[in-house]
Amino acid sequence: MRVREATMEDSAAMARILVDTWQQAYVEIMPADFLAGLSYEVREKRIREGFMVPDPNRFLVIVEEENSAVVGCMVGGACRDESETEYSGEVYALYVLPAYQHRGIGAALIRTAIKRLLAMGCNSMLIWTLAQNPSRGFYEALGGSLVRKRKIEIGGVMYPEVGYGWTDLKRLEKTITD
Repeated sequence: MRVREATMEDSAAMARILVDTWQQAYVEIMPADFLAGLSYEVREKRIREGFMVPDPNRFLVIVEEENSAVVGCMVGGACRDESETEYSGEVYALYVLPAYQHRGIGAALIRTAIKRLLAMGCNSMLIWTLAQNPSRGFYEALGGSLVRKRKIEIGGVMYPEVGYGWTDLKRLEKTITD
């Protein structure tokens, strides 16, 4: 497994990961027609547009398997909510293809996020996820505390979302070292 910076050339692989992960993880949560309508092409276009607007407060990372297949991706950076005072860093998105979950890829992505956030001067981190996300336990296993709740609109439907927080990234880094 290799964790590296994502490039524009990784956009198609990242789109595949996002769509495939949503279609599996949210099958019991979101309407079938909404999930079926998710498009690799539309998602890839949005990812490519993100690369065209460089942001020093954001990072995009992928995980490759030994055969160079991209199996996980993450986007993070400074906390997007300017009114947030407790958490300075945020993981905006973290996805691992379902067939590759429970192999340490998510933990490798979190370790990378910690390093990047600390280098940016962020000492704390927040991660939002749907309240019904079946993978929420991953954040809890890493010691994340349920610290925020809100509603988010996706496809015209409102869903409850929860935020997991870590107030000391240096301590978290020590608990999930290689």
